[in-house]
Amino acid sequence: IYVCVVDATNLHLHLSLVLEIRALNRPMLLVLNMMDEVKKRGISIDINKLSELLGIPVIEAVAVKTKGVQDLLNQLDKKNLFVTPYHSDLNHFDQIKNITKQVILKNDNGDARTAFLDKIFLHPVLGLAILT
Repeated sequence: IYVCVVDATNLHLHLSLVLEIRALNRPMLLVLNMMDEVKKRGISIDINKLSELLGIPVIEAVAVKTKGVQDLLNQLDKKNLFVTPYHSDLNHFDQIKNITKQVILKNDNGDARTAFLDKIFLHPVLGLAILT
């Protein structure tokens, strides 16, 4: 069984690796780590839809708080992890666009505090004034 652990805050960057491993047609689990950061950023990921599109179990996790470990162990204990044959005529980039479009929902309210602070500290005049 392959267990692929990826940073959920940059899922679009890691889906290429996931698709490469998935193409091996071996039993596989996907663990989306840093889900607490995803929620802080106002992003939601449809785990069930992602699992359906990839044909593999997907588990949410927050490694620093050991959340998701029990779900991972439960999935690994299952003897019925089967390989769903996987093939796509799309290239990886098109697949990634298609998947992210369907499973990632960005909330415009996100972390407004961070955006506000970025605006101030990265401002060409205010940022320099604060720095000095």
